[in-house]
Amino acid sequence: MAEQRSTARQGTPARDSVAGTLGQLKAAAEAPRVSLGTLVDELGQRTYGPLLFSIGVIAISPLGAIPGASVILATLIILMAVQMSLRAHRPWLPERLRRVAVDGARSRRAIAAMEPRLRWLDRVARPRWPWLLAKPALHVVVLGLCALAVLMYPLALVPFGVMPVAAAITVIGLGLLCADGLVIAAALAVTLAATVAVPVVSVAAV
Repeated sequence: MAEQRSTARQGTPARDSVAGTLGQLKAAAEAPRVSLGTLVDELGQRTYGPLLFSIGVIAISPLGAIPGASVILATLIILMAVQMSLRAHRPWLPERLRRVAVDGARSRRAIAAMEPRLRWLDRVARPRWPWLLAKPALHVVVLGLCALAVLMYPLALVPFGVMPVAAAITVIGLGLLCADGLVIAAALAVTLAATVAVPVVSVAAV
């Protein structure tokens, strides 16, 4: 019943859409402090798509530039991806991660900066290639997410180094959000390209 109320708020777009997910992020950001626990509870009530898409958006937003944010988000991605692979009914986070929070006003500014660049994605993504959303192909998607998340740890030391990786995670999250296997396939190709690019970025930074 609670889930039905959440998904049927008057004037709110459908839950499994970019517009609906951004609406949930904005609603959560109305609080003085926004914790990871709150985001996981709100966005992970039905599927992992909205949650993983939102993590990617946060990583490429101004919030991703907060010192230590990339490492925390990478850890969160791995935890969520593994639980998605195991078909966990509800996402779980360690209490220490649940308590990590950012200022609500700063979150609202970050969402406002990203929203105009993301809303058009609803016109692009649509249900396609459903076989990529089911096992065993889903395990490949999870592996791609985890590989990207692991890359975020060393790239966090490079200014803006996580941006290409975070963009790939966002695209995979978009595919999961909108049940678009074609988008996921494209994102996995970006994952491969990002993996090849890491040594180049690291050498350039040195």
